[in-house]
Amino acid sequence: MTLLSQESLGSVKSRAIRGSIWTIVGYSGQQGLRLGGNLVVSRLLFPEAFGIMAIVNVFMQGLAMFSDLGIGPSIIQNKRGDDPDFLNTAWTVQVIRGFLLFAMACALSWPVMNFYGQPMLGKLLPVAGLSALIAGFNATAIFTLNRHLMIARMTVIEISAQAVALVVMISWALMYRSVWALVGGGLAGVAAKMLMTHVVLPGQRNKIHWDASAARSLISFGKWIFLSTLTTFLVTQSDRLVFGKLITLEQLGVYSIAILFAMMPTQVMMKVGSSVVFPAYSRVLEQTGKLQSTFTKTRSGLLILGAGVISIVIACGPFGIRVLYDDRYHEAGDMLQILAIASWFQILECTNNSAILAIGKPKWIAAGNLSKLVGLLCFMPLGYMWYGFYGAIGGIVLSETLKYATSVCGVRLNHFDTLRTDVLMTLLLAISAGAGVWLGRWIYQSGGGNLGALVGVMTVLGVVWLVGAKRSPVVRSAMA
Repeated sequence: MTLLSQESLGSVKSRAIRGSIWTIVGYSGQQGLRLGGNLVVSRLLFPEAFGIMAIVNVFMQGLAMFSDLGIGPSIIQNKRGDDPDFLNTAWTVQVIRGFLLFAMACALSWPVMNFYGQPMLGKLLPVAGLSALIAGFNATAIFTLNRHLMIARMTVIEISAQAVALVVMISWALMYRSVWALVGGGLAGVAAKMLMTHVVLPGQRNKIHWDASAARSLISFGKWIFLSTLTTFLVTQSDRLVFGKLITLEQLGVYSIAILFAMMPTQVMMKVGSSVVFPAYSRVLEQTGKLQSTFTKTRSGLLILGAGVISIVIACGPFGIRVLYDDRYHEAGDMLQILAIASWFQILECTNNSAILAIGKPKWIAAGNLSKLVGLLCFMPLGYMWYGFYGAIGGIVLSETLKYATSVCGVRLNHFDTLRTDVLMTLLLAISAGAGVWLGRWIYQSGGGNLGALVGVMTVLGVVWLVGAKRSPVVRSAMA
């Protein structure tokens, strides 16, 4: 008897709740380690090191996206997701893709080095490209556990890998004070995760195998995922690609700090969406053939959480940066407030995407990424031309709204109604963030300083949103 045949709606819901808790705890632990490492290394290295690493990360993250080719979502969504032939074929495709991407990283190193005029990039990129090669050998057990909402072991592995990366990065930075510390730490984390997926996780032990029908199924579903990941790479990294040419490495390093904080709320929503919500939606669809009610309740609860966090980021951003970093990085606080608005539209859009993937329509995600890419190509240059660097950041916000609008079209055409809820939550977020900005300035000007303003605003807004969430009928219904 398979895991799926033993499932009931109740067990799916209970495991979804546990999975959400594990995902949030795991993400918080990873980001806590990452932030701690960032704070330590920012004092050991200069902003220029973070600037050049921001360019390298464009390619590292892009290669990591491409190494999947939709294999994870295919295993989670496909009815053959527990079939050994299907899993081994998927793993074989993943390994081949890893080798190809490493070759691409080596080939790109010379033109990228010349384009940015940074000789160090010619050495860093091939080494960084090893991350895609290593990740290609990750066991498919990662996706099998996600398929059945068994998140705990994977969470422990991800936190452990992040801890390994942190130890290597800080040790290297202490000894050599070089940007190689950032690259070496990343590779150590990727290698540790790959080894643990084979040693620690239960499930199918992967081997090279080829099943033609499985390959066709992977390609059919994965062709839109591939286009989506391709465009995702372009739309999520275009800002650093462009800014790497327009501004100094020091400014780019400061911007990378702002991006780190602005993306945290979005990343936790994406993590919950891919690890818990999307698999849960897929199981509900298999059992009932209906998703609208579950989608509405789940998404509304996630938006309440996201809106509360984003309002705190907007209100507290400058105070938090000044508390955590020295004056070389303080401008990141102003950037963070603008980028947090873009993060809100990303949350609105990514909570739509879980349903779009579950019903097997990944083309809408690809369409959303393409619309954002068009927006970036139009709005960023115009914003920079009219208002300089901050105008270009405003262009990023506008491009996110365009991507979100595309996702709204996708869910509405598939009979999901989201727009009214989104407008209401956006208004509540704006009111909350505005009140928080006023409160923070008042506390600061009254002698509370940056720390007092940070703690005061976080406390007040946190309590307001927590009370509001508890009184929300949607949240109560979802948890019942």
